[in-house]
Formats: sequence, structure tokens, C-alpha cells
Amino acid sequence: MTTPIHSQLLEREPFPAAANRQAAEPPAMPGEHVAPGFVPYQELLRHLWANPSCVNALCGHSPALDWDALLDHGPEPADPAEHAHWSAGREVLERVKPALKQREEHLARYLKQRDYQAGLAVLRSRDPLYEGTMRIMDHYVSKLPEVLRRLVMPALAREFGLFSEFYRVAREAAWLVNSHARARRSTARSRAAAPA
Repeated sequence: MTTPIHSQLLEREPFPAAANRQAAEPPAMPGEHVAPGFVPYQELLRHLWANPSCVNALCGHSPALDWDALLDHGPEPADPAEHAHWSAGREVLERVKPALKQREEHLARYLKQRDYQAGLAVLRSRDPLYEGTMRIMDHYVSKLPEVLRRLVMPALAREFGLFSEFYRVAREAAWLVNSHARARRSTARSRAAAPA
């Protein structure tokens, strides 16, 4: 037997914030080219937004826990017997806190890198212009002065949101290069097929 409250709990999403981020439509891309054989970036974003790891990579990750607040041992008691127990507990927590913080930082770095790699895998598997786009991105970055390159490269390697914006711009250039090459090949074929 299900009660009205039980049915509401069953219908409710356990993590509403994550569900809202996943259900949201990707932002519209102004000036998107639509041509035969061209997969719009909007379609690639739909694939990215369908993957929870990619959503985390695009939207950012949860902030780190405040271990000081979580492991707060409360106010110092006035009773001497309770005070001895309280101070022993506090000492144990002070010894454990650095290890917990370090473990959480390691886990956060791992999750961020895993989600970044998931986003790259979606782009690699779904975008026919992936290789050309990566070559153009590499070309753009290689033309930057060394000082700027040292600033840009770590940011692109760390933040998938920044990477995806740069990817979108470079993808437009890759599409132009690809369509130009296709037009040259078709012109060359038509010239070769034409009777002299």
C-alpha cells in the first residue's frame, strides 16, 4: 500500500539539482553553420548534456566539503569529566582532519579529470570534425607567444567548459577548411572528367 507521501517520495528525484542540470537544454550557439554533412555543435552539446560526467565537466563540480564545520566537536563543556572526553575526541579529530581533506582533494581532482576525459570521448566518438578541430586548436595555441601559451594550456587542460568553448570556435574553422578542401576536390574531379 502506498500512501500519498510515499508516492510523492517515489516520484521525487533524489538529487534535484543534478537532474535539473541534466534536463536543461544546452545553450544556443549563434552563427552556427548548417550545411550538408555538417553535424551542428548544438547536436554535439546534446550528446554531452546526456552524459552526467560531461554535465559535471561543463558546469563545474561541487565545492569541497568544509571539514572544520563537519567535524566540529561542539563547545567546550564545563564539567571536568566531560571536558577530558571532549578534549580527547578533539585531539583525534585534529589528527584525522588533514588526511580527510587530502583524500577529498585527491578524489575531487580524479573526478574532474575523469569527467573531462568523458567529455573528450563523447566529442571524439560523435564529431566527424574532431581530428581537424584538434589540429586547428593545436595550430592556434602554437602561434601564441610563449607567455600566453603557458597560461592557456593549463587552463584548457583543467577546465572542460573553457575547452569546449575553444573547441566550438576551432570547429567552425575546421568546417571551413573541410568544406574548402571538398570543393577543391570536386572541382578537380569535374575538370578531370570533362572532355578536352
